[in-house]
Amino acid sequence: MEQENIVGSLLELVERPALCVCDGKIVQLNNAASQIMLQPVQNISDLLPPNNCAYENFQGGTLTLTMTIFGNSYNAQVSRIGNYDIFILEDDDSQLRAIALAAQNLRNPLNNLITTAELLPCKDNKYMGQLHRSLNRLQRIVCNMSDSYRYQQDQLIRSETTNIVSVFNESMEAIATHLESCGIKLQYEGLEEAIYGLADREMLERAIYNLISNAVKFMTDNHKIMAKLTQNSSHLSFTLQTSGVPVNTVGIFNHYQRQPGIEDSRHGIGLGLPLVRAVAAAHGGTVLIDRPDEATTRFTMTISIAESKETVLRSSISIPVSNYAGERDRGLLELSEILPVEAYNNKNESHSTPV
Repeated sequence: MEQENIVGSLLELVERPALCVCDGKIVQLNNAASQIMLQPVQNISDLLPPNNCAYENFQGGTLTLTMTIFGNSYNAQVSRIGNYDIFILEDDDSQLRAIALAAQNLRNPLNNLITTAELLPCKDNKYMGQLHRSLNRLQRIVCNMSDSYRYQQDQLIRSETTNIVSVFNESMEAIATHLESCGIKLQYEGLEEAIYGLADREMLERAIYNLISNAVKFMTDNHKIMAKLTQNSSHLSFTLQTSGVPVNTVGIFNHYQRQPGIEDSRHGIGLGLPLVRAVAAAHGGTVLIDRPDEATTRFTMTISIAESKETVLRSSISIPVSNYAGERDRGLLELSEILPVEAYNNKNESHSTPV
Protein backbone atom coordinates (compact mmCIF):
# COMPACT_ATOMS: atom_id res chain seq x y z
CA MET A 1 0.00 0.00 0.00
CA GLU A 2 2.85 2.38 0.82
CA GLN A 3 4.45 1.77 -2.57
CA GLU A 4 1.09 2.36 -4.27
CA ASN A 5 0.73 5.71 -2.49
CA ILE A 6 4.23 6.74 -3.55
CA VAL A 7 3.46 5.86 -7.17
CA GLY A 8 0.20 7.80 -7.00
CA SER A 9 2.04 10.86 -5.71
CA LEU A 10 4.57 10.57 -8.53
CA LEU A 11 1.81 10.45 -11.15
CA GLU A 12 0.36 13.74 -9.95
CA LEU A 13 3.75 15.41 -10.37
CA VAL A 14 3.67 14.62 -14.10
CA GLU A 15 1.98 17.25 -16.25
CA ARG A 16 1.43 14.92 -19.20
CA PRO A 17 -1.06 12.02 -19.11
CA ALA A 18 0.38 9.28 -16.90
CA LEU A 19 -0.99 6.01 -15.58
CA CYS A 20 0.07 3.13 -13.38
CA VAL A 21 -0.37 -0.52 -14.40
CA CYS A 22 -0.24 -3.57 -12.15
CA ASP A 23 -0.94 -7.15 -13.23
CA GLY A 24 -2.01 -5.95 -16.67
CA LYS A 25 -4.64 -3.47 -15.45
CA ILE A 26 -4.65 0.30 -15.01
CA VAL A 27 -4.81 0.96 -11.26
CA GLN A 28 -4.12 4.70 -11.05
CA LEU A 29 -4.33 7.76 -13.31
CA ASN A 30 -3.31 11.37 -12.99
CA ASN A 31 -5.71 14.18 -13.89
CA ALA A 32 -4.30 14.60 -17.40
CA ALA A 33 -4.90 10.91 -18.17
CA SER A 34 -8.46 11.10 -16.86
CA GLN A 35 -9.17 13.92 -19.33
CA ILE A 36 -8.50 11.65 -22.31
CA MET A 37 -11.13 9.20 -21.00
CA LEU A 38 -8.84 6.55 -19.56
CA GLN A 39 -10.42 4.49 -16.79
CA PRO A 40 -9.06 2.45 -13.86
CA VAL A 41 -9.33 -1.35 -14.05
CA GLN A 42 -9.00 -1.13 -17.83
CA ASN A 43 -6.81 -3.82 -19.40
CA ILE A 44 -3.63 -2.24 -20.74
CA SER A 45 -3.50 -4.85 -23.52
CA ASP A 46 -6.65 -3.28 -25.03
CA LEU A 47 -4.64 -0.11 -25.70
CA LEU A 48 -1.53 -1.74 -27.19
CA PRO A 49 -0.94 -2.99 -30.75
CA PRO A 50 -1.93 -6.61 -31.38
CA ASN A 51 0.80 -9.21 -31.77
CA ASN A 52 3.37 -6.93 -30.17
CA CYS A 53 5.15 -8.73 -27.36
CA ALA A 54 7.48 -5.89 -26.34
CA TYR A 55 5.51 -5.03 -23.24
CA GLU A 56 4.83 -8.67 -22.37
CA ASN A 57 8.60 -9.26 -22.29
CA PHE A 58 9.41 -5.99 -20.50
CA GLN A 59 11.65 -6.63 -17.48
CA GLY A 60 12.89 -3.12 -16.69
CA GLY A 61 14.67 -0.14 -18.17
CA THR A 62 12.86 2.39 -20.35
CA LEU A 63 10.56 1.14 -23.12
CA THR A 64 8.83 3.20 -25.80
CA LEU A 65 5.68 1.95 -27.49
CA THR A 66 2.51 3.15 -29.19
CA MET A 67 -0.92 3.21 -27.53
CA THR A 68 -4.33 3.72 -29.14
CA ILE A 69 -6.95 5.48 -27.00
CA PHE A 70 -10.38 6.06 -28.56
CA GLY A 71 -8.88 6.03 -32.05
CA ASN A 72 -6.05 8.43 -31.20
CA SER A 73 -2.44 7.26 -31.32
CA TYR A 74 -0.05 8.17 -28.49
CA ASN A 75 3.64 7.51 -27.97
CA ALA A 76 4.33 6.32 -24.43
CA GLN A 77 7.37 5.65 -22.25
CA VAL A 78 7.23 2.83 -19.73
CA SER A 79 9.35 2.48 -16.57
CA ARG A 80 9.04 -0.09 -13.79
CA ILE A 81 8.92 0.74 -10.07
CA GLY A 82 8.62 -2.40 -7.99
CA ASN A 83 5.43 -4.18 -9.09
CA TYR A 84 4.11 -1.15 -10.95
CA ASP A 85 4.66 0.04 -14.52
CA ILE A 86 4.43 3.79 -15.12
CA PHE A 87 3.20 4.87 -18.57
CA ILE A 88 3.84 8.51 -19.52
CA LEU A 89 2.30 9.71 -22.77
CA GLU A 90 4.09 11.96 -25.23
CA ASP A 91 3.74 15.70 -24.87
CA ASP A 92 2.07 18.08 -27.31
CA ASP A 93 3.91 18.53 -30.61
CA SER A 94 3.08 22.22 -31.23
CA GLN A 95 6.52 23.36 -30.05
CA LEU A 96 8.18 20.63 -32.09
CA ARG A 97 6.31 21.81 -35.19
CA ALA A 98 7.46 25.40 -34.70
CA ILE A 99 11.09 24.35 -34.19
CA ALA A 100 10.92 22.16 -37.30
CA LEU A 101 9.69 25.09 -39.40
CA ALA A 102 12.50 27.33 -38.17
CA ALA A 103 15.11 24.62 -38.81
CA GLN A 104 13.78 23.96 -42.29
CA ASN A 105 14.52 27.58 -43.19
CA LEU A 106 18.11 27.11 -42.02
CA ARG A 107 18.85 24.16 -44.29
CA ASN A 108 19.42 26.02 -47.57
CA PRO A 109 21.78 28.72 -46.25
CA LEU A 110 23.66 26.11 -44.24
CA ASN A 111 24.01 23.88 -47.29
CA ASN A 112 25.35 26.85 -49.27
CA LEU A 113 27.87 27.50 -46.49
CA ILE A 114 29.04 23.88 -46.55
CA THR A 115 29.38 23.93 -50.34
CA THR A 116 31.46 27.13 -50.14
CA ALA A 117 33.70 25.61 -47.46
CA GLU A 118 34.36 22.59 -49.68
CA LEU A 119 35.58 24.90 -52.46
CA LEU A 120 38.07 26.71 -50.24
CA PRO A 121 41.75 25.95 -50.90
CA CYS A 122 43.01 23.42 -48.38
CA LYS A 123 46.00 25.28 -46.89
CA ASP A 124 45.91 23.67 -43.46
CA ASN A 125 44.38 20.23 -43.06
CA LYS A 126 44.01 20.63 -39.31
CA TYR A 127 41.93 23.79 -39.44
CA MET A 128 39.96 22.68 -42.49
CA GLY A 129 39.15 19.44 -40.65
CA GLN A 130 37.87 21.42 -37.67
CA LEU A 131 35.76 23.57 -40.00
CA HIS A 132 34.19 20.61 -41.80
CA ARG A 133 33.55 18.71 -38.57
CA SER A 134 31.82 21.75 -37.04
CA LEU A 135 29.70 22.28 -40.16
CA ASN A 136 28.68 18.62 -40.13
CA ARG A 137 27.69 18.86 -36.46
CA LEU A 138 25.62 21.94 -37.20
CA GLN A 139 23.98 20.29 -40.19
CA ARG A 140 23.11 17.23 -38.11
CA ILE A 141 21.41 19.39 -35.47
CA VAL A 142 19.41 21.26 -38.12
CA CYS A 143 18.42 18.00 -39.87
CA ASN A 144 17.20 16.48 -36.60
CA MET A 145 15.31 19.63 -35.67
CA SER A 146 13.56 19.86 -39.04
CA ASP A 147 12.80 16.14 -39.41
CA SER A 148 11.88 15.12 -35.86
CA TYR A 149 8.33 16.46 -36.26
CA ARG A 150 7.97 14.88 -39.71
CA TYR A 151 9.10 11.49 -38.43
CA GLN A 152 6.78 11.71 -35.43
CA GLN A 153 3.71 11.50 -37.64
CA ASP A 154 3.83 7.69 -37.40
CA GLN A 155 4.00 7.14 -41.10
CA LEU A 156 6.66 5.91 -43.48
CA ILE A 157 7.66 8.94 -45.53
CA ARG A 158 9.05 6.98 -48.50
CA SER A 159 7.66 3.53 -47.93
CA GLU A 160 8.68 0.84 -50.40
CA THR A 161 9.35 -2.86 -50.44
CA THR A 162 12.93 -3.04 -49.24
CA ASN A 163 15.49 -5.65 -48.27
CA ILE A 164 15.56 -4.52 -44.64
CA VAL A 165 18.49 -6.77 -43.76
CA SER A 166 20.67 -5.04 -46.36
CA VAL A 167 19.86 -1.63 -44.85
CA PHE A 168 21.23 -2.77 -41.49
CA ASN A 169 24.18 -4.72 -42.89
CA GLU A 170 25.34 -1.94 -45.24
CA SER A 171 24.90 0.76 -42.60
CA MET A 172 26.88 -1.20 -40.04
CA GLU A 173 29.68 -1.88 -42.53
CA ALA A 174 30.02 1.85 -43.23
CA ILE A 175 29.84 2.72 -39.53
CA ALA A 176 32.53 0.17 -38.63
CA THR A 177 34.91 1.87 -41.06
CA HIS A 178 34.26 5.28 -39.52
CA LEU A 179 34.63 4.02 -35.96
CA GLU A 180 38.08 2.67 -36.72
CA SER A 181 39.29 6.29 -36.74
CA CYS A 182 38.13 6.52 -33.09
CA GLY A 183 39.89 3.31 -32.11
CA ILE A 184 36.50 1.66 -31.56
CA LYS A 185 35.85 -1.91 -32.63
CA LEU A 186 32.35 -2.66 -33.84
CA GLN A 187 31.44 -6.34 -33.68
CA TYR A 188 28.27 -6.91 -35.70
CA GLU A 189 26.34 -10.13 -36.26
CA GLY A 190 23.81 -9.61 -39.01
CA LEU A 191 21.47 -11.83 -40.98
CA GLU A 192 22.49 -13.37 -44.28
CA GLU A 193 19.09 -14.11 -45.79
CA ALA A 194 17.22 -11.19 -47.34
CA ILE A 195 14.01 -10.12 -45.61
CA TYR A 196 11.71 -7.89 -47.63
CA GLY A 197 9.11 -5.58 -46.13
CA LEU A 198 7.70 -2.07 -46.31
CA ALA A 199 10.28 0.32 -44.94
CA ASP A 200 11.81 3.77 -45.33
CA ARG A 201 15.55 3.36 -45.93
CA GLU A 202 16.41 6.91 -44.90
CA MET A 203 14.55 6.65 -41.60
CA LEU A 204 16.11 3.29 -40.74
CA GLU A 205 19.62 4.50 -41.57
CA ARG A 206 19.24 7.58 -39.39
CA ALA A 207 17.93 5.52 -36.48
CA ILE A 208 20.93 3.14 -36.74
CA TYR A 209 23.43 6.02 -36.85
CA ASN A 210 21.79 7.80 -33.91
CA LEU A 211 21.83 4.65 -31.78
CA ILE A 212 25.52 4.14 -32.51
CA SER A 213 26.33 7.78 -31.75
CA ASN A 214 24.55 7.62 -28.38
CA ALA A 215 26.17 4.31 -27.46
CA VAL A 216 29.67 5.63 -28.22
CA LYS A 217 29.23 8.89 -26.30
CA PHE A 218 28.52 7.08 -23.03
CA MET A 219 30.76 4.04 -23.35
CA THR A 220 33.72 3.47 -21.03
CA ASP A 221 37.30 2.63 -21.95
CA ASN A 222 36.85 -0.81 -23.48
CA HIS A 223 36.22 0.74 -26.94
CA LYS A 224 34.06 -2.12 -28.13
CA ILE A 225 30.44 -2.24 -29.27
CA MET A 226 28.57 -5.47 -29.88
CA ALA A 227 25.62 -5.32 -32.27
CA LYS A 228 23.22 -7.98 -33.49
CA LEU A 229 20.23 -8.23 -35.82
CA THR A 230 17.77 -11.05 -35.13
CA GLN A 231 14.38 -12.12 -36.41
CA ASN A 232 11.51 -13.07 -34.12
CA SER A 233 8.46 -14.10 -36.10
CA SER A 234 7.20 -10.94 -37.83
CA HIS A 235 9.68 -8.59 -36.12
CA LEU A 236 13.35 -7.71 -36.45
CA SER A 237 15.34 -6.72 -33.37
CA PHE A 238 18.49 -4.62 -33.60
CA THR A 239 20.53 -4.66 -30.39
CA LEU A 240 23.56 -2.59 -29.38
CA GLN A 241 25.47 -3.48 -26.25
CA THR A 242 28.42 -1.68 -24.70
CA SER A 243 29.98 -1.02 -21.33
CA GLY A 244 29.19 2.20 -19.57
CA VAL A 245 27.07 3.70 -16.84
CA PRO A 246 24.04 5.28 -18.53
CA VAL A 247 22.43 8.55 -17.58
CA ASN A 248 19.01 8.61 -15.94
CA THR A 249 16.69 7.10 -18.55
CA VAL A 250 13.49 8.65 -17.19
CA GLY A 251 12.21 10.94 -19.93
CA ILE A 252 15.21 10.22 -22.12
CA PHE A 253 12.99 9.89 -25.21
CA ASN A 254 11.39 13.31 -24.66
CA HIS A 255 12.30 15.99 -27.16
CA TYR A 256 15.03 18.38 -25.97
CA GLN A 257 15.55 16.25 -22.84
CA ARG A 258 19.07 16.34 -21.43
CA GLN A 259 20.27 14.27 -18.49
CA PRO A 260 21.79 15.18 -16.12
CA GLY A 261 22.17 18.74 -17.42
CA ILE A 262 23.60 21.12 -19.98
CA GLU A 263 27.07 21.02 -18.43
CA ASP A 264 27.70 17.51 -19.79
CA SER A 265 29.16 18.01 -23.27
CA ARG A 266 28.30 14.45 -24.32
CA HIS A 267 24.65 15.44 -24.68
CA GLY A 268 23.27 17.04 -27.80
CA ILE A 269 20.00 18.96 -27.83
CA GLY A 270 17.90 15.89 -27.06
CA LEU A 271 16.60 14.87 -30.49
CA GLY A 272 18.62 11.76 -31.36
CA LEU A 273 16.78 9.18 -29.26
CA PRO A 274 13.33 10.74 -29.87
CA LEU A 275 14.10 10.39 -33.59
CA VAL A 276 14.98 6.70 -33.06
CA ARG A 277 11.72 6.22 -31.17
CA ALA A 278 9.76 7.88 -33.98
CA VAL A 279 11.41 5.68 -36.63
CA ALA A 280 10.66 2.52 -34.65
CA ALA A 281 7.03 3.58 -34.13
CA ALA A 282 6.62 4.36 -37.84
CA HIS A 283 7.79 0.81 -38.58
CA GLY A 284 5.43 -0.74 -36.00
CA GLY A 285 8.13 -1.27 -33.40
CA THR A 286 9.54 -0.12 -30.07
CA VAL A 287 12.78 0.98 -28.42
CA LEU A 288 14.14 -0.33 -25.12
CA ILE A 289 17.11 0.90 -23.08
CA ASP A 290 18.05 -1.38 -20.21
CA ARG A 291 21.00 -2.73 -18.26
CA PRO A 292 21.46 -6.52 -18.35
CA ASP A 293 24.15 -6.02 -15.68
CA GLU A 294 25.72 -3.15 -13.76
CA ALA A 295 28.51 -2.61 -16.29
CA THR A 296 26.50 -2.87 -19.51
CA THR A 297 24.05 -0.65 -21.36
CA ARG A 298 21.82 -2.19 -24.02
CA PHE A 299 19.81 -0.44 -26.75
CA THR A 300 17.18 -2.52 -28.56
CA MET A 301 15.11 -1.28 -31.50
CA THR A 302 12.42 -3.55 -32.95
CA ILE A 303 10.58 -3.06 -36.23
CA SER A 304 7.71 -4.97 -37.80
CA ILE A 305 8.17 -6.79 -41.09
CA ALA A 306 5.19 -5.33 -42.93
CA GLU A 307 4.42 -6.82 -46.33
CA SER A 308 3.05 -4.82 -49.23
CA LYS A 309 -0.37 -5.74 -50.58
CA GLU A 310 1.23 -5.82 -54.01
CA THR A 311 3.71 -8.50 -54.98
CA VAL A 312 6.88 -6.74 -56.09
CA LEU A 313 10.07 -8.48 -57.19
CA ARG A 314 13.12 -6.49 -56.11
CA SER A 315 16.73 -6.85 -57.09
CA SER A 316 19.13 -7.87 -54.35
CA ILE A 317 21.20 -4.80 -55.25
CA SER A 318 20.13 -1.89 -53.04
CA ILE A 319 19.08 1.37 -54.63
CA PRO A 320 20.82 4.41 -53.08
CA VAL A 321 18.56 6.35 -50.75
CA SER A 322 17.79 10.00 -51.43
CA ASN A 323 20.55 11.68 -49.47
CA TYR A 324 19.30 14.12 -46.82
CA ALA A 325 23.00 14.94 -46.23
CA GLY A 326 23.16 16.78 -49.54
CA GLU A 327 24.83 13.93 -51.49
CA ARG A 328 27.66 13.91 -48.94
CA ASP A 329 28.93 11.13 -46.70
CA ARG A 330 26.11 10.37 -44.26
CA GLY A 331 28.53 8.79 -41.80
CA LEU A 332 30.56 12.01 -41.48
CA LEU A 333 27.31 13.84 -40.79
CA GLU A 334 25.59 11.46 -38.36
CA LEU A 335 28.74 10.56 -36.42
CA SER A 336 30.13 14.10 -36.27
CA GLU A 337 29.73 14.26 -32.48
CA ILE A 338 32.10 11.32 -31.94
CA LEU A 339 34.50 11.25 -34.91
CA PRO A 340 37.89 12.96 -34.51
CA VAL A 341 38.93 16.00 -36.53
CA GLU A 342 41.29 13.79 -38.54
CA ALA A 343 38.28 12.07 -40.15
CA TYR A 344 37.44 15.38 -41.83
CA ASN A 345 40.93 16.25 -43.08
CA ASN A 346 41.31 16.37 -46.86
CA LYS A 347 37.52 16.27 -47.07
CA ASN A 348 37.53 18.24 -50.33
CA GLU A 349 39.49 15.59 -52.20
CA SER A 350 38.16 12.44 -50.57
CA HIS A 351 34.43 13.21 -50.68
CA SER A 352 33.96 15.14 -53.90
CA THR A 353 32.07 12.20 -55.42
CA PRO A 354 28.43 11.83 -54.29
CA VAL A 355 27.82 8.81 -52.07
